Amino acid sequence: MKLAVKLRFEALLAALRLKSMALAERNWREQITAKQEEREG
Repeated sequence: MKLAVKLRFEALLAALRLKSMALAERNWREQITAKQEEREG
């Protein structure tokens, strides 16, 4: 029982980590495109 709870908790942490990484990557890409638009504009 405890093992199942631990595995579920670790899976939740992994999902949160992936979600935050995806959000950070999207923010990073938006910043880069904004800088490119500034340079071109």
